[in-house]
Amino acid sequence: TKTWQSQQVTTEAGLLSGAPITFPRAELDEDKFTWSIAPRFELSDDISFYARVASGFRPGGFVTPIPGAPSDFPTSFTSDTTINYELGAKGDIADGLVGFDLALYQIDWSDVQIVTSFQSSVPNLTYTVVGNGGDARSRGFEWNLALRPAEGFLIGWAGAYTDATLRDDAPGLGG
Repeated sequence: TKTWQSQQVTTEAGLLSGAPITFPRAELDEDKFTWSIAPRFELSDDISFYARVASGFRPGGFVTPIPGAPSDFPTSFTSDTTINYELGAKGDIADGLVGFDLALYQIDWSDVQIVTSFQSSVPNLTYTVVGNGGDARSRGFEWNLALRPAEGFLIGWAGAYTDATLRDDAPGLGG
């Protein structure tokens, strides 16, 4: 996937910014290759098992320029990427009386895009910007169970459990 972004910012005159400011044009150009592998095994007409491994990403972007910001103020953030793993089973048993959809998953996330604070060299000014943190991992399982005791009557139970952790420090999040 190819992403290209361009930004041109001009501020208006105001109390804090003084005269209008036009910041240099900024461009971001990224190429990301994403993929997915998802084999499926049908145990019977009513029950199947599957596995899936896939990659993903969110494009990076710009941090809006701020008048008076120090020279090391960030101007952009990069894309973050994921590798997603999933194992699951789907089906109906007992002549359709019980239906199920079960999945175990893990998501490995790199360069996580986070909202963080940037302390300006201007006294008493802290800016909130989007930046990149380190790595994170989410693991969990999901279920959707259905009981069909009579035609037109369904009792369902769905839920999920997720354990998400930062794998690197993320001071902007307190992590």
